[in-house]
Amino acid sequence: MRWTDEPPPIIEDEEGDRRASWFVGSATGVTVLSLFVVLVLSVIAEKRVEGTPKENAVTIQVTGHQWWWEVNYSNSQADHTINTANEIHVPIRTPIVILTKSADVIHSFWVPSITGKRDLIPGMSSAFSFEVKTPGVYHGQCAEFCGLQHAHMGFAVVADTPQDFADWQQQQLRDAVEPVNPQEALGKKVF
Repeated sequence: MRWTDEPPPIIEDEEGDRRASWFVGSATGVTVLSLFVVLVLSVIAEKRVEGTPKENAVTIQVTGHQWWWEVNYSNSQADHTINTANEIHVPIRTPIVILTKSADVIHSFWVPSITGKRDLIPGMSSAFSFEVKTPGVYHGQCAEFCGLQHAHMGFAVVADTPQDFADWQQQQLRDAVEPVNPQEALGKKVF
């Protein structure tokens, strides 16, 4: 076979070109329509979540740290403030307002069964609200890579009945039980 400087011949297939154009146009249309439907559904879902009434809401401050979650239930009486780590208790059928911030790097608060992801950016505060309908334990996770121990930044949202939530709050306000054995005493000393 001898090489020549002539370009290869162009094969014209008008029917094939027409079918390919129709296919590409149809695929583009379906893609654009699908993305538009997803956009509309996302906006509707966001408005529904953001539209949770805020009156009589339980307000909780959540701070992301490398590599744990600080949870603060503020109260006008300082001795009634509750602090927990990696565990958020909420009453069902009650508006919950979550105030978020980061103490160090970008984190992302995510409880897929309750609400979408919320980024926590250092130096910025944000807020969102939701309401849980059913009692249970809902697992959450930091959804933004925040360092080597990122995979351990899980937390639990415990949705209680209003009475169980009130009982939990009262239990949290009581003094801690004194250690009764050497292992518990060592734990208290270490803590």
